[in-house]
Amino acid sequence: MVDVFLSYKREDATRVGNLVAALRETGLDVWWDEDIPPSAPWEATIEQALRAAKAVIVCWSPASVSSENVRSEARVARDDGRLIQVFVESCKPPLFFGERQGVDLSRWRGDGDDPRIARIVECIHEVAGGEPVAASEQPKARSFGLRGLTRRHIFGIVVGILFLLGAGSLIAWRVAIARPPPQIAVLPFEDLSPTHDKAYFAEGVAEEILSTLASEKGIKVLGRSSARQIARDADPKVIRASLGVTHLLEGSARSDGNRLRMNVRLIDTSDGSRLWEEEYHGSLGDVFAVQDQIAAAVVKRLRGTFFESAVKEAPVTSVDAYQSYLAARALMREPKRETLTQAWHIARQIVDSHQDYAPGHALLAATTWLLADDPYSYGTIPVDKARRVAVSHAQQAIRLAPNQADGYAALGLALLPPASFAPLRKAIVLDPSRSSIRNNLGIDLNLLGRNDEAFDQYRLGVEIDPLSSAMVNRYVASLAASGQGEAAFRAIDTYVRRGGDKAQAWRFRGFANSLLGNESEAIAARLRGLALDPQLPYQTEWLAMQFNLLGFDEQEARYRAGLSPYLQLFLADDRGALRARALRDGAKSWSANKFEYAIFSLARARDWPAIAQVYDVRPPDLRDLCVRTPNFAPFIAMALERQGRASESAHILGCVQRNLTQQLASPYRSPDDAPGEPELWQASLFALRSDSRAFSWLSKAVTRGWLGQYYSGSLSDWPQFDKLRGDPRYTEIQRRMDARIAKERARVLAMRGQLPPQT
Repeated sequence: MVDVFLSYKREDATRVGNLVAALRETGLDVWWDEDIPPSAPWEATIEQALRAAKAVIVCWSPASVSSENVRSEARVARDDGRLIQVFVESCKPPLFFGERQGVDLSRWRGDGDDPRIARIVECIHEVAGGEPVAASEQPKARSFGLRGLTRRHIFGIVVGILFLLGAGSLIAWRVAIARPPPQIAVLPFEDLSPTHDKAYFAEGVAEEILSTLASEKGIKVLGRSSARQIARDADPKVIRASLGVTHLLEGSARSDGNRLRMNVRLIDTSDGSRLWEEEYHGSLGDVFAVQDQIAAAVVKRLRGTFFESAVKEAPVTSVDAYQSYLAARALMREPKRETLTQAWHIARQIVDSHQDYAPGHALLAATTWLLADDPYSYGTIPVDKARRVAVSHAQQAIRLAPNQADGYAALGLALLPPASFAPLRKAIVLDPSRSSIRNNLGIDLNLLGRNDEAFDQYRLGVEIDPLSSAMVNRYVASLAASGQGEAAFRAIDTYVRRGGDKAQAWRFRGFANSLLGNESEAIAARLRGLALDPQLPYQTEWLAMQFNLLGFDEQEARYRAGLSPYLQLFLADDRGALRARALRDGAKSWSANKFEYAIFSLARARDWPAIAQVYDVRPPDLRDLCVRTPNFAPFIAMALERQGRASESAHILGCVQRNLTQQLASPYRSPDDAPGEPELWQASLFALRSDSRAFSWLSKAVTRGWLGQYYSGSLSDWPQFDKLRGDPRYTEIQRRMDARIAKERARVLAMRGQLPPQT
């Protein structure tokens, strides 16, 4: 004789299975139809188990309420006093069952220690001991009639009822309006494949669902970088407190041969309960339909309505190509040359074998550009070639799938601003969950001096994806560059408190201190970050430049290997080789990483013919420097003026002044500028006109932390100030710079014993 018989509907099997496991852990003998042997007669076995059970648990849900079999089993148990009602999903029970007590498990997450499980066990023992579970005490309604009431009384009652209904509706409407929209985090699905080698597939499927949910209005979706960093066993309440997430979507994917099984759960983070759980079976070819079904079911739970009209038609291809695409995308999460090269090869194979698969073209475009020799990329492909290939494949992706974000994102990544703005904004609309697109848009806005708009992109990106290192880095750096140091460090502390990577946090502190002019603190932070993670991007480059500025030649030389050829030659002070390389590279030099060091080296030598020669071979998209004014533009203007090209020189200086006026009037600065750099260039323009206001602007630059970063701390190396020599103010400003450099150098020496060893 078994202790408990479970009656349920097949659609609720996953949730009921969790209940079976929890009850069995308490020592109870639980029977459900999963225990029926394959050869046994189905109906007879169920009937026999139902008669033999000491207690019967009926698991109510909308599906089981409509099941005649479940209702019949419930009636048998009710009639002989063995019925225990459990609600695995919110619903109204059948007629004549609503007056009985029931345990609400609609938000139960499967925890066997939950008090509700203890209550069910207690009820089972009561029923087994011959004590039927009592019906709920229902207060009797007091009857009354309208006899004896006048029309005035009735009219007053009706008016009062209408007033209360109206007021209640208004209050309910205001509460609904004030209630913030639900925010969901889609966690990477767990790989349950037999060989456990499909993690990229499980995580990629989750990301596809995330992208679909992100396009649904009224639901906020946590960015994918942040969602990937949430541990599967994390306390939902802690996640809610740190990231503001109201719901978690978690699950698993299992593929074995051509078979696919996916289990998905929607969790309420307020109490960790399960709102919904479903399991999907099919072939791998069904994966695209399953993704849409899961997204629709989640939205139904969060909003109460399906969003069939909002679901975008996804590009469909073979499952092999889709799995390869997800594998390449997983490799791209670690942005370095080796992993990006592997992703590029996969993308090339996808495009060669599946010409009509839009995500493959977008993937090839993005990886090609990320392997370019560009300051924001990681490879050595000449920029002009990388741009040409990337743009071609991105445009093909858009033609094949005009309602998908991937093609627009890749196109915006490869184009120069302002041409990049439109495709990047389109990609954001199509997939708001991808903070990396906002990051790319912000960088391009900074390049044109539109720093307020750029800061808005970084701020929104951090709101969407608060654990994204790329977004937090640009956001923190923008605050620091704008003189908001306290806000910058608070943002870093918030990132750490939310569970952000500690090595990345030191990277952020290093960047922020550099922009605030605290070179010694920046060096200390970068060394601490590298001690935690030797692969932190760009840190060796920064350390080499900072040690060079402060006169630590031995330390700087340790970081020289692997840097851009232009920066290596500059740090080695090989001016002849820098000149030769810039002239030999010609137009290609303009897109080379750290090319500006060659221009500064030529300006320091007052080699105006060489600068003019480099300027004349610039690529077509930089024919007019007003479109994208580089920081070394004043040096080019000086070279042209000395070559007798006064009108061209004046045109460039006018562009620089307009750009500076816009930047200096803005409350936000570009994180790509050195501390005080806008003030430096404003001083330069006044100095070229022999205007004495140059001294006040140069003083402002030094006050904001400018020490010649990261070229030279000697004003004599900056030719625009040649006319100011001999003035006592020039000497005083140089004295201040020397004193600050000596102070920063002394701090580094004093911290040596406290810093991690340099590699």
